[in-house]
Amino acid sequence: ELRTPITSILAATETIPTEIPFRDIIIRQSLRMNEIIDDLLQISMLENNTVFNLQKEEISLSDLILFSVETVKHLADKKNIDIEQPKDFNCCNLKVDISLIQNALSNILKNAIMYSNPNSKINIILSSQKDSCIIEIVDNGKGIKKENIKNIFNRFFREESSRSRDYGGLGLGLPIVKKILNLHNADITIDSEIDKGTSVKIFLPIQT
Repeated sequence: ELRTPITSILAATETIPTEIPFRDIIIRQSLRMNEIIDDLLQISMLENNTVFNLQKEEISLSDLILFSVETVKHLADKKNIDIEQPKDFNCCNLKVDISLIQNALSNILKNAIMYSNPNSKINIILSSQKDSCIIEIVDNGKGIKKENIKNIFNRFFREESSRSRDYGGLGLGLPIVKKILNLHNADITIDSEIDKGTSVKIFLPIQT
């Protein structure tokens, strides 16, 4: 029911001549509303474990990273941000719900892109330990206040700063990431420093 009026608005707006200045604003905001609806629906679904079933498949860590980066490359290109991926990593195999884990990684990469300066770099570092594959995503962006890190996985939490006001959003991206990782018995840690950047580490169980 929420999607129907937005779809109608988009369809009607696309008939407006391109030279009309408010046309692009309506389209951008309608697409943004669709994203918010998607987030609300997804977190509701993830929280209702009784109706949610993981569709697990085997995938190599390198392919998982490759597919996830491809989904956000257009956003990085707009800001001339280079996403540096590891080469020749002896990858471990995972058994995960590929669509969900890609969604989680894409959410983290989108945040890194959003809060990074133009013409900068985001590094993806892969490693492994006894029972986990570790994915670390490092940016040199605006950073997060230390006292807020413990709250960023709470639904609707947003920092009271220009960081949040400038970029919008409902504060659902990282809660969705956390729910997805919980379903996979995975973990996430965040380390950040204002004006220096953020490091996000994901620990995914190795498929044996």
